[in-house]
Amino acid sequence: MNHPASAVNPAALPALPELVLQRSVELVIGQSRLGCVTAIVVSLLLGTVFVPEVGWPSFGLWFGVVATGFVTRQVWFERLRKTAVVSADQLTRITVASAFTGWLVVLCMPLFAPQLSQDEAAFVFALMISWIAAAVAVLGVQPRVYGAYLCVTLPTALYPMTSHASVPPVLLLAMVLGGYMMFRLSVGIRALLEEAVTTGQRSEWLAQDLERAMRQQKAAFVARSRFLAAASHDLRQPVHALSLLVNVLKKTRDVQRHEEVVSEIERTSHSIQSMFRSLLEMAQIDADSMHARVERVDLQPLLQSVLAGYADRCREKGFHLQTRGIEACVVQADAMLLERVLRNLLDNAVKYTRQGHVALTMETRGERVEIAISDTGVGMSEEDLDNLYQPFHRGQSSRGSGTDGLGLGLAIARHMVELMGAELHIAAAPHQGTTATVSLLTASLLEPGTRPNVPASLLAGLQVLLVEDDAAARLALSLWLQESGANVLALSNGQEALDQLARAASHAPDLLLADYTLDPGPDGLAVISAWRKQHPSLPAVLVTGEDEVPNLPDALPVLKKPVPPQALVSALQSLLPQRPHDHEPGPPPHR
Repeated sequence: MNHPASAVNPAALPALPELVLQRSVELVIGQSRLGCVTAIVVSLLLGTVFVPEVGWPSFGLWFGVVATGFVTRQVWFERLRKTAVVSADQLTRITVASAFTGWLVVLCMPLFAPQLSQDEAAFVFALMISWIAAAVAVLGVQPRVYGAYLCVTLPTALYPMTSHASVPPVLLLAMVLGGYMMFRLSVGIRALLEEAVTTGQRSEWLAQDLERAMRQQKAAFVARSRFLAAASHDLRQPVHALSLLVNVLKKTRDVQRHEEVVSEIERTSHSIQSMFRSLLEMAQIDADSMHARVERVDLQPLLQSVLAGYADRCREKGFHLQTRGIEACVVQADAMLLERVLRNLLDNAVKYTRQGHVALTMETRGERVEIAISDTGVGMSEEDLDNLYQPFHRGQSSRGSGTDGLGLGLAIARHMVELMGAELHIAAAPHQGTTATVSLLTASLLEPGTRPNVPASLLAGLQVLLVEDDAAARLALSLWLQESGANVLALSNGQEALDQLARAASHAPDLLLADYTLDPGPDGLAVISAWRKQHPSLPAVLVTGEDEVPNLPDALPVLKKPVPPQALVSALQSLLPQRPHDHEPGPPPHR
């Protein structure tokens, strides 16, 4: 099933300052190539001006220094280009070297300008100002270096002009303002570079997020397709069998065959209910709507409730259920989720075992309690263990055992265990059985005898008020409660429950069972609240088919439909053992 796409972690990509340094070095080195060619060409062209006035030796010396400086610089830069590590000091050295070689070109002004005519000196001066301004394309990534370059090169170019005529104040002011504007331009270039790097980095993050989201969307589509295929196939088998079994039940006159068919119908309906619950729970996990209410849970009654019925199932299959070390102990867990996990693991153990035994053991290890469920069944291969928690994955051993299922049980169990802050470990080998261990944090140890005893007949003689708007569910639950010894008043909506409260305000039932969604009238939560205003100690259980119930009181037990009988028994045991054993039921509620 799919999970929400997570954003790309920026820490996994280069930090922005490092990227700015890297791009700055790339920019300087890239521009320096053009600068090298331009410097040599311009210097050669200036020879047509300088040589007639100063001669070849002087010009050749200056040109040799310029050409050697630029070529040497470029060779060094190309080597640096191959360096993987870029630092701020390295960038400073590169820009300083570029500024120095650029100044070598401007040095022609004090060397040769005094010997030129006024027009020639003015032409060379204008060319040098353009050269100084163009350097911003290379040095702009380091505004301070470019600022120092301006402070050195502008006076170098201007001072020789004083040998021809006095420099007007306007020209000085223009050069100062022009130099300041070029410095501000370098600051702007630096800011644009940082903004470009930041934008590029964010675009890269977004592109990776988009790619990840597309992969997860594709995986979700595949998972949903697999979900529908697996659900339709695996649910179709027991439904088909149930249809045939009901038809056989109608036709048979043989009492023994009748009992066999009823037993098989019960097993098949249990299988359908288990699959349906697994699909609902997997949908909750997919929607991230499953939550745990971690609290103090006494393991002894919970384990006794979980184990109820499994001894008979094991005996029917020809092996024994063993238990060891079960004692009063309080752990930190969600009682409903923990019970669901343990039942799931026990179901698997019984399902995949043909001979030997299934064992549940409890052992305290320091601050943790370990509940281990082991069997002598078909076990699992290493390949099956690698895919153990993959939804809809059924290993070779399970497929070869002839058992039904969707391959969701362990994926759901691990998610529930993680929600409670517990741990689940699975150990297995082919044909050597499986051991599943749930490790829980201990809350505290109970003193012997502090756990309330559960009456032998939980509901015998009790008055139960049932509020359920679905006729089939109301009838089925009423029959189950009556078979358990209770006297049941079944109502079809919330308004009838409030009317009953008004008529029999002084007589409270021993137990109130209410469905959450009731039509018409108030919902089950409102019904329970109204009854408890007059009878604060009234035991009540809310039954619902909704994933979430808003404004749910902490102390109110909630059972999610479909409700297995044992889950209902477990919820009632947590409420009714507090009643005296010799409870005398009050007058039955009246319509």
